[in-house]
Amino acid sequence: VNPKEWPSELSKQHLKLVIVDEAFRLKYQALEQLRDIQEEWDVGLLLIADPGFERSLSRMWHFSIRVAHVEELKPLTAAETTEYIDKQLEVMNLPKPPEEVYALIYWYTQGVLRSLGNLFSMIARILKINEDVVKELNREVVETAREMMMFGINGTLRKQPALLSPDS
Repeated sequence: VNPKEWPSELSKQHLKLVIVDEAFRLKYQALEQLRDIQEEWDVGLLLIADPGFERSLSRMWHFSIRVAHVEELKPLTAAETTEYIDKQLEVMNLPKPPEEVYALIYWYTQGVLRSLGNLFSMIARILKINEDVVKELNREVVETAREMMMFGINGTLRKQPALLSPDS
């Protein structure tokens, strides 16, 4: 919902929680505006940020006294990552892949939720584009998705490896 529409949404009783991802990017003035919104509209405010953000907030005492809870999201364990993958497979209506695919996904993402989300977005894209050929999640799909994340979709960021000659 566009922030300009928040007052009308609040009057409809739809807006009870404002969620701000990457809150560490907000400048002081934007945080102050969020504090005002929270106060005026009686809504909850959830700020998602990188570690260390609470130190920045602690410098703004009038904002930090309103912080009810701080939670550090740690990477998923290998077992939790397996559960995440299984849920994604269920949503995507895909069969269970070989165990090596689970290990590969965990190795690439280290259980970081944002990386898992990005990887599965790319996997979904690859499977949609190639739906007539690829019907399952396999090593090749995961590696292609990872390359797309690292080098861009069309490979424009990929640098060719330098060839070493015997003279160099």
